[in-house]
Amino acid sequence: MGVGLGRRADQIGALLVGTAAPSGPRYAGQVGSGLTEAMLDRLATALALLRRADPPFRDVPAEVGRTAVWVEPQMIADVEFGSRTTEGRLRHPIFKGLRLDLAPADTHRDVQG
Repeated sequence: MGVGLGRRADQIGALLVGTAAPSGPRYAGQVGSGLTEAMLDRLATALALLRRADPPFRDVPAEVGRTAVWVEPQMIADVEFGSRTTEGRLRHPIFKGLRLDLAPADTHRDVQG
């Protein structure tokens, strides 16, 4: 998760999201839009239990990782987005909620990019 700035200085600023891949989780971008105050509180409590020292993504950009707080990739976010960049990053992502019916392995993408 990304550390917040401005009015979110003391809470989650954005979620760093990824998808499953044979070589390990791949970074897919950040999502901050769509996160309500209630959801931010809920996520902060749940994610605090999943903290880890290093990133779960092998391909997270250094500028993103510098301020991130890392967690085990065990929760599934339902994210709507406009398209993907050539690197496979989400464009215009909006958080829609959590998916309790899926496991991390269910997020695998067959098409790269």
